[in-house]
Amino acid sequence: MARSSSGRLPRWFIANFAAFFAAIALLLGGLPASAAPTEDAAKLGAPSSLAAPASAPRATLEIPSVPADWTTKEAEGIRFRVVPGAEVRLEPALERLSDDIAELRATFGDTKPLLKGLEVRIVREPEDIALYAPKEAPPPKYASGVAYPGLHLVIVALKAPRTFEAVNVPEVLRHELIHVALHDAVSSESRVPRWFDEGVAVHLSGERRQAREETLYRAASIGKLIPLQDLERNFPEDGLEVDAAYAESADFIRFLLRPQDRARFTDLIARIEAGTPFSRALSDAYASDLRRLEFEWKKDVDARKGSAFQQAMATGSLLWGIGIIALALAWWKMRKRAKTIHEKWEREEEREATMEAMREALLRAAAEPALADGEPVPAVLPTPVPRVRHEGEWHTLH
Repeated sequence: MARSSSGRLPRWFIANFAAFFAAIALLLGGLPASAAPTEDAAKLGAPSSLAAPASAPRATLEIPSVPADWTTKEAEGIRFRVVPGAEVRLEPALERLSDDIAELRATFGDTKPLLKGLEVRIVREPEDIALYAPKEAPPPKYASGVAYPGLHLVIVALKAPRTFEAVNVPEVLRHELIHVALHDAVSSESRVPRWFDEGVAVHLSGERRQAREETLYRAASIGKLIPLQDLERNFPEDGLEVDAAYAESADFIRFLLRPQDRARFTDLIARIEAGTPFSRALSDAYASDLRRLEFEWKKDVDARKGSAFQQAMATGSLLWGIGIIALALAWWKMRKRAKTIHEKWEREEEREATMEAMREALLRAAAEPALADGEPVPAVLPTPVPRVRHEGEWHTLH
């Protein structure tokens, strides 16, 4: 394989190799999903929240206090406690807070107040979450944010665990607020399955939509979609299945919230809040049971998966075309450069051959006897300096 003079592969080769790799990856179903801010303990974001366990009643959970020098802000009935110096990181979330709450009211219904009396704590390091959360219900180690809906408490860190990269505070906070708002709307998070709770939070927050769709389509393509009943019995906490679990949950909520069904979703929340069990409330609101809705959702996924594959094919073909053109251009440039170099070498070789021939001729002329005006020239010249005869006369070369 050709290498540059510095011993490294030429940049044009690396660039085109990357283009071909991208095209192949798209044809095979998309590039790998990017990593989430929390290092994704679930790579698609989630479970970044945790509800207070049912085995620990609210009265038994003690919420630690925060230092007196923390900044306090009030907005939309929510109290924000912020570690000193981090106020600016919260500002983008506060700017869109009223719009986010209005959207939640439109989705869940406005018959009950949402998020009133909630306390949000913004801490600096991910390990600080545990310091200001109930000791009886510690947060997961991978979380950059945690929600305790029954306690009306949310805690968000400015850095992600392990990587310690900056967290997208508005995105994580929106995810946690949705958990609390759903709890407020149905009066208890225990009235809905885990997949429904997480799916609502992930879908409405809009986090990592493209990555979720890629994971969903790959799982659907190899027949690895997890039945919702299985998710209800045992929602995965780690391993390869957790990505598909969150992707499926969020996409099924998207399916339930299609424009023509938004009123049905609001009706579903109202029925659950009135005390109707989840499965019955879903059947009444959508005039179809969970099994039938899941069947229709899978057909919808297959249809969208086909469109996504066609788009990937088109994008891949374009990349292949660009790669081929780039390769052809690079080959033409290299060939032109090689031709220029070869021509230069040929000229240098011709010049060297001419000079060598001239040197040999001069040496021969200096060593051979010659006649000057009819007299013999001595075989050994009196001087080693080369001479040449021109028009009957000898000349010394200087």
